[in-house]
Amino acid sequence: MNAQSTAHPHNPADSTVTATVEATMPSTRKQRLLSSGLLTKFQEYQDFLREALRQTMAFRQSSDAELDMLSAICEPHHLVKDEILFRQGNHIHGLYIVARGAVFLQVQHSKTRKHLYGAFHAGDVFGESSLHDESPCPLECRALEDSVVLRIPADKLLQFLHSQPALAIQVILSMSRRIDKLVSQLSDFKVHAVEDRFLSWVARRIPKNADSAGIQLGVKRILAAELGVTAETLSRLQRKLKETNLVIIKGRNLFIPNCKAFWDYFLRSTQQGSGAEKTPAPAPALDH
Repeated sequence: MNAQSTAHPHNPADSTVTATVEATMPSTRKQRLLSSGLLTKFQEYQDFLREALRQTMAFRQSSDAELDMLSAICEPHHLVKDEILFRQGNHIHGLYIVARGAVFLQVQHSKTRKHLYGAFHAGDVFGESSLHDESPCPLECRALEDSVVLRIPADKLLQFLHSQPALAIQVILSMSRRIDKLVSQLSDFKVHAVEDRFLSWVARRIPKNADSAGIQLGVKRILAAELGVTAETLSRLQRKLKETNLVIIKGRNLFIPNCKAFWDYFLRSTQQGSGAEKTPAPAPALDH
């Protein structure tokens, strides 16, 4: 069953333009379409789909021919910020690929309480479990910013992979690695406090042997989703760090004037986090 979405698939290539890629097309017709710009737009659209698929771990090593066959069964969804791709309880039964922008998944426990399950950016894949399970999806997917998400229906994807065993193995391996990553992320959420998770996020972006460093934080809602916290919690944490004078935060930019002092604070914080005096953060919740 297809996803029930408020965003309707939109393909800029209509049947007339699609026909232009046929090898038997008369050259005069090709020339007319080239002059009108339709063929160029279709080719650009095909390039966009191909590259969106190629940036995923599952299809990174696929040939152009394989990517073109996959793109032919993709259903693009164009979302504006805060638009819902599918709701909790929908039957999604397909694989989703973020081609552009970012989305997040959440589960609503009541009218006023939602739990956040993380953000997905360009190149990320989700919905794998629906390939073998037709149960209603327990999560809602919403756009963090203007985004394009590709849906590959489960039946069409499985049929395609059945005819491409080498690619099927690559997809299985990539899904296995993603499961390992999710398990590690879940463990990180349970074991490490919110502050430690943010400090680790910053630490991974400090250039080696730097005396000072500047880091782009990006959109607060997206970063909060990555860390598994609310935007309000992240704001409080940033204010706390600013009071230590370890970081300077202006808008979406973070500056570390003294990397050595930051590393000292980071090491002390993580060491304390392994003891009894620092408890892990609870599961992230969104209050509305």
